[in-house]
Amino acid sequence: MDGVKWIKLSTELFNNRKIKQIEELPNGDSILVVWVKLLILAADVNDNGFIYLTKDIPYTEQTLATEFKRPLTLIQSALNIFVQFGMIEVVNDIIMVSNWKHYQNEATLSEIREHERLRKQQQRERQKLSLEEKESNKEKDIIIENKKENIDREKNRDMSRTSLGHKKNELDEMLDAYLIDGELREAFIDFIVMRKAKKRPLSPRALKMVINKLRELSNNETEQINIINQSILHNWDTVYALKNDYSRVGANGVRLAKEEDHTLDGIL
Repeated sequence: MDGVKWIKLSTELFNNRKIKQIEELPNGDSILVVWVKLLILAADVNDNGFIYLTKDIPYTEQTLATEFKRPLTLIQSALNIFVQFGMIEVVNDIIMVSNWKHYQNEATLSEIREHERLRKQQQRERQKLSLEEKESNKEKDIIIENKKENIDREKNRDMSRTSLGHKKNELDEMLDAYLIDGELREAFIDFIVMRKAKKRPLSPRALKMVINKLRELSNNETEQINIINQSILHNWDTVYALKNDYSRVGANGVRLAKEEDHTLDGIL
């Protein structure tokens, strides 16, 4: 628990019979200093008079000597006297100041505890809101990034269409002639852009050869799209069978991937 910054000390403290008896003992003044330090330490722990480093680590005579910067023998003597006079108790090895309510205003302590509880609750709520805001911003960033990628993709495709010059209509007409549309047409446009980027733009005749070769490789539109994407990925000049197409059979009966014929690279 969070500590408090004050304790109650009566102006009649030194008229208390126990305090008077302690004053008469050897090192009485030093023992009384230890007593006041114990009260302050109990207030700092703020757990109904219990005194500990943590709830799992109680103070020992040695750790109190270190804490108060007093000789171990003085601490031992003071604790024995406080126990004898009923000023402290030892509960499960933990020191507790007896009648702690005499040294603290319980109503005020309750207000402090409630204030601390509300403060921590508000802090947790702020942290939760901050986390939710970060997650929301992250989702927005992802959406914005996806939109940007889509815009860039469309921009590249538009640039490909507008930068083909006099070949634009011829290439489009070639795709129209072969009834190529939808996703397959988009894949071909990406392939045309790739060829132009590597400074090997397709001529209408070369595009026709690529289309015919693609149809020889597959009649399935989805597979055709994958074949074109494979060529784009590998920066190939033309199209080849998919690497995972095991249609050849070896002498020992093992199915083999189709061989890639790169003889058309640099020609088409």
